[in-house]
Amino acid sequence: MGTLDGRIALVTGAGSGLGVASARALAAAGAKVLVTDLNADTAAATAAAIAEQGGTAVATAHDIADESAWAAAVETARRELGGPVTVLHNNAALTIGPVMDRDRDPLNLDLDAWNTSLSVTLTGSALGCKHVLPGMLEAGTGSIINMSSTRGITGATWRMSYNTAKAGILGLTRTVAVHYGAQGIRCNAIVPGVFDTPALRGGIPQERVREVERSHLLNRMGRPEELGNAVVFLASDLSSFITGAVIPVDGGQSGFSEGLAPATSRGIED
Repeated sequence: MGTLDGRIALVTGAGSGLGVASARALAAAGAKVLVTDLNADTAAATAAAIAEQGGTAVATAHDIADESAWAAAVETARRELGGPVTVLHNNAALTIGPVMDRDRDPLNLDLDAWNTSLSVTLTGSALGCKHVLPGMLEAGTGSIINMSSTRGITGATWRMSYNTAKAGILGLTRTVAVHYGAQGIRCNAIVPGVFDTPALRGGIPQERVREVERSHLLNRMGRPEELGNAVVFLASDLSSFITGAVIPVDGGQSGFSEGLAPATSRGIED
């Protein structure tokens, strides 16, 4: 596509899932990409895949809840890729593991799970904004793309801290947009639906796959590259007059209140 030639992008959580798709899409559009992930091996695999396709990418291990790791990542991008980060995709979040297993409802609030979830998912994104902003101000341009969730705009009966963190990301997005728009820096949030990734397929029973598909007006889950396309759009000058926006990339999942999409949208009869 060539729409991001000369840009340096940093993508967190890019060793798996949607982060891989976003990193690859940014590289295909011409950006030089710093691929970061808590797992150094999966980050390196993503960077290698980008290089095989003719793109430019460098990988590094990165704990987004650690401020010193953010400083190191931004410096790595400058040193290895030749300049300041001008595109940040705050993709990483705490979504699995024992902490999330304890993330329940208000009455059963587990304070450790709450603090850990918010320190990774919300504070980690805020730290990313903090550490890329000086370079963006230096360059006079920048695009920050934060990842929220449909659970951040609609709520749910489970994962209280995750939902709260994802709602907080919307406030973070608007705050950054308000402070730095006049300096040429844009900040937007994506609200993704459910995307068809190996982790998703491995995490739910096969009999529930159809139910998940039917929770979208388009009667299917998203393809990871569709999320990557949205990230490229928001990173590029194609979206140059968009900032402070919350953009659903969710197949219509947040567009209705029933448990399943209408039959007319699904193309079937109940």
